Amino acid sequence: MYSYDLGVSWVELALTDTHFIPMSIFSEPGKPLELITHEGNVFELQSLAQRKWKLIEHLPDLDYKYLNTHFNEERLLEDYNDSKYKFLDNGDILKKDKAKWNRVTSIYFVDRISSVCECNRSLYITARKEAISPSPFYLLRIDEGQVRHIIITPYPDSGIRCDRKGKLWLFNSYGVWEVIWDTALKKRL
Repeated sequence: MYSYDLGVSWVELALTDTHFIPMSIFSEPGKPLELITHEGNVFELQSLAQRKWKLIEHLPDLDYKYLNTHFNEERLLEDYNDSKYKFLDNGDILKKDKAKWNRVTSIYFVDRISSVCECNRSLYITARKEAISPSPFYLLRIDEGQVRHIIITPYPDSGIRCDRKGKLWLFNSYGVWEVIWDTALKKRL
């Protein structure tokens, strides 16, 4: 679903006629929609009406063919977040600054990250602990390298985005929620 008015109304964009299968979708308010494929190709939506996509980048670190043949102790984020973040097996979250990876924080109680978003000078992460059944799903707020708020949600594999007004949104196939005061979710769609 795609919104031109910050979530007031939504338009469906079917991806069935494309020549690739998206692994993840990345969007920011006011910027073209991007998606990444299992081959590590990043496409940018050129025309919504004509459904034209342009290949803008190839990320070999996310190419399943490369990952299947090369051992790497780093586990990359499950979702594409403009390739700025990595999640390591030791719990460290790294952010890419130019060509250098810097440690942001360590989160030892999760083992999979779904989405990362910077909003209002904080870093927000949706994550889960797959080693526990049933798996708890988290929305975390990180400030100055520390986890400041934790919301346990019943919603798996949620994405998270910040709009132009600084509102934070959690979304997945179950709906869209506005994050209120970093402690509660209010269903909007």
